[in-house]
Amino acid sequence: MVRAGLSPRLLLDLAGFVPVVGDAVDAVNAVVYLAQGRGTDGLLTAAAALPGPGGWVAGGAKVGKALDHAGDIAKVVDDAPAETRAIEVLSQLTVRGDRRTTRLLPDDESIERLYRDHLAGLGPTTIVKAGNETVSVTMLPSGAKIAFRRFSNSEGYAIEVEDLPQLGYDRVHRPRD
Repeated sequence: MVRAGLSPRLLLDLAGFVPVVGDAVDAVNAVVYLAQGRGTDGLLTAAAALPGPGGWVAGGAKVGKALDHAGDIAKVVDDAPAETRAIEVLSQLTVRGDRRTTRLLPDDESIERLYRDHLAGLGPTTIVKAGNETVSVTMLPSGAKIAFRRFSNSEGYAIEVEDLPQLGYDRVHRPRD
C-alpha cells in the first residue's frame, strides 16, 4: 500500500511560502534539487525564490505539481484490488483471546462501522434473509465474501469472511456478555 506523508522535501517546499525566510529556503532547496539532477524541480524552485509575480506564479506551479502527485497517490490507493483493501483493513485488528480465527471489537457499533465504512463498498452488496434476520453480503471480485449480520452465535453483531485465506481469520465479533 502506498502511504504519503510530510516528507522533509515537502516541508522545505512548504517553508518556501513563509514570508521573509521563504525565499532563502527556496534558494537552498533549488541548489539541492539541481545537485540531485532534478533540473525541472530545481529551476521551478529557483524561480519561486524570485520576489514578485514571477515568484508567485512559480510557487503556484509547485503547489499544482504537488497536488498532481497527491492525486496520483490517491489513484494508486483507490486502484488497489478490493481483496487487498479488505486484507489491509482487517489485518489491523489485533488478536485477543485464544481463538486465532476470530478478532474482537469492543461493541456492536464498532463492528457495524467497520463494515459500513471500510468493507461494504468493496464490491456489490446484497441483502439476504436468514430466518428473522437479514445479512448484508459483499462479494469481492475474486469470489470472496464479507458478510455482516446483526445477530450471531456471539449474541451480537458479526462480520464473517469467506474465501480470503491470506487474512488468517474468518470472523469479527464483540466479546460475549
